[in-house]
Amino acid sequence: MFLWTVFLVTVFTGGHSLPNSEIIRRDDAKFSVVIPTYQRADLVRRAIESVFAQERAPEEIIVVDDGSTDGTREIVEALDGVQYIRQENRGASAARNIGVNVATCDWVAFLDSDDYWLPGHLSGIAEAIYATMGHAAMYFANMIRTEDEANLDLWSLCKFAIPDYIQFTVRGLDCVMMNRQPMMLQASVVRRDIFLELGGLWENLSICHDSHFFFRLCIEYPVCAVSQIGCQMTADDKEHRLAAFGSNVRDEERLSRESYLQHKDILKRYPTLREAQRKDLVSRKASAMFELFRFAVGSSKYLVAAKWITGAFLVDPGCVLALMRNAIRRRRRLADRIELSSE
Repeated sequence: MFLWTVFLVTVFTGGHSLPNSEIIRRDDAKFSVVIPTYQRADLVRRAIESVFAQERAPEEIIVVDDGSTDGTREIVEALDGVQYIRQENRGASAARNIGVNVATCDWVAFLDSDDYWLPGHLSGIAEAIYATMGHAAMYFANMIRTEDEANLDLWSLCKFAIPDYIQFTVRGLDCVMMNRQPMMLQASVVRRDIFLELGGLWENLSICHDSHFFFRLCIEYPVCAVSQIGCQMTADDKEHRLAAFGSNVRDEERLSRESYLQHKDILKRYPTLREAQRKDLVSRKASAMFELFRFAVGSSKYLVAAKWITGAFLVDPGCVLALMRNAIRRRRRLADRIELSSE
């Protein structure tokens, strides 16, 4: 199986590896772990201890505190083998970028401070790196979501599956173009030099910074899916999640705005994408603009609403007309239900 994997990787990469990569031995993959945190004094220890419990120990653990005032620093600094870095409150993307910048290993593994890894996470990723000779820029595992999603695994929710333990993909764009991406940072390991070459995470985005990064990486580099549960996501501290997203209108508007910015940026960066993929991204951009139009109308900001709906029509008129028809149908169904309940 290993020789077959090596053959496929060599053929489909044209015999060339990523910049500065080498064919590595099983023990050659060295990991830096980056954990951003904010106001998680009661949870960050659990995340760190899950790293300590790894069957394959990392070389270093870096905790980047995003300006906590709850005693997080004292808890982290009391743990041996953990490097503590503090920044003023700038968000998850900035915290992760700082962590990667100070990391010293070729591979960076991310973990959120309210989540935790299963013991075999890094050893499974290391085995995948060995099996593919380190030719992928990112290795991503499956993970268990929170009780809000019935503790189902992410890949099942995404309807993503691979036929073997690992799946090496020269272009991972098909993965990130799914309606829901099958990767999250806290179950992913990324080549440090590639992360830096791509400019890290876009700090203007507080919700979509990870999916925006996945788009850029998967368009330009090979990726590898690893069929294991690497991480348990929790909802133990929704209030202080660095990329917090709730269910209120303000959060939904912020998500739509970041979705618009994300897709606008990807379309600008990569004008030579395949036609079908470009069309899909254009529709997603128009959909986000239509949602921003609806939020503006709801806030009685009619000039802003006019700007968004005009722009959406210019981007993808067919998509906007379909969205308008769906909105009209929903309003009619709602009116019918109200009328029936009043009889």
